[in-house]
Amino acid sequence: MLPNKYVINNLLENSNLLELTDSLRANKLTYKPFFASAPNDDFTNTPDNAPWFRVTNIPFDEALFADNTRFIQYHRVQVDFWVKQEDSSQIQAIMEQVYQTMRGINYERYYQAIGTDADDNRLIMVTQNFEGYEERNEI
Repeated sequence: MLPNKYVINNLLENSNLLELTDSLRANKLTYKPFFASAPNDDFTNTPDNAPWFRVTNIPFDEALFADNTRFIQYHRVQVDFWVKQEDSSQIQAIMEQVYQTMRGINYERYYQAIGTDADDNRLIMVTQNFEGYEERNEI
């Protein structure tokens, strides 16, 4: 499974995160808005759909080797989410839920940024980059 899909699946299992974001979302969606790529403009241009998430893979190929074989390989993902400006007081709580989920699956955050979305100033975009690892049992 690709790292971003694995992360999305795990974020979707965090009931605290889902309850928090569902309570903030003005549009009550019939699905959980976690995407592996950018959703269409009709979705993103509607601030009442926020909070919503996008998880993408970051190109990276680092590993530890033994006997010329990878035994641990590393993955990097970027977890972005958007909230309405009026819900900015909840950013830290959402970030904490994401962080706890990521730590639980052996990913650690190494970068974060928070700012007004460049395409829609009614939204705040939060970016968090994480690195995780996977043991390969081929040795």
